[in-house]
Amino acid sequence: MDLIKKILAPTDLSSFSASGVRYACNLAKAVGAEVIVAHAVSTSEFMSHATSLKITSSGAEEDDLLGKLAEHHKLLLQSLRSSSFLVQRRM
Repeated sequence: MDLIKKILAPTDLSSFSASGVRYACNLAKAVGAEVIVAHAVSTSEFMSHATSLKITSSGAEEDDLLGKLAEHHKLLLQSLRSSSFLVQRRM
């Protein structure tokens, strides 16, 4: 029987999905596996931001919206990290 070596834990950075990430981390700790956390954005959220970007007229506004989206997800990721014992690893 093959041992579990890697566990994929998808997340949308919500508190609900954070419990799934914590479960994956606990399982990985128990079996000596690595956890790969994959962040996902819902289609509705993506489309909302894409629509906002389409209706902007200047590149500066577009950059500002992209910056706000990136900052929002950065804050959500920090919240996820603080709510569980994730080991921080940058790719």
